[in-house]
Amino acid sequence: DAYYAALSENSRRNAKAAEKNFPDLKVTVRTGVEAILDVPVLVRLRNELSERKGLNFRESGAASAGYVATLLSCAKYMMTAVVRGGGRSLSCFYAARFADKTYYLEGASAAGNRGAAWRLIIEMLERAYAREPRGKFIMGYIDYATHSDEKGAGLIRSRRSCRVSDFE
Repeated sequence: DAYYAALSENSRRNAKAAEKNFPDLKVTVRTGVEAILDVPVLVRLRNELSERKGLNFRESGAASAGYVATLLSCAKYMMTAVVRGGGRSLSCFYAARFADKTYYLEGASAAGNRGAAWRLIIEMLERAYAREPRGKFIMGYIDYATHSDEKGAGLIRSRRSCRVSDFE
């Protein structure tokens, strides 16, 4: 409860708005080999997001092959989650879980997701806490020296909104 209250007010408001914007909002979590079913959604949303923000992203075939290979070779550690509403996939989450840590590896959201991306990330934070209250939720690495605000401010803003702290 204390961590949720510490999240940025805007993030919490957006997540709540998603539930109003999409009465049929639903988060589906898949683990292990079953997570392969979400690879097409992840690749499509990553491509759309990259195009919108002018980011480089691997060619779809290579990205799909990489995700599938990881999901097959590390199945017991891997998971995906997709939030759907209004008849479409709105945001996707791709992660690994080792012991008490959840590693948020990649994610993407559709344009006009109207808060669904925040609903998904907050739910994943809640699930990680429920699984291991003393664990860590690791939101990935950013090299601030090379990460530009023009092309990746969303990731930096998300990390700030979640009150991410650095650790070795």
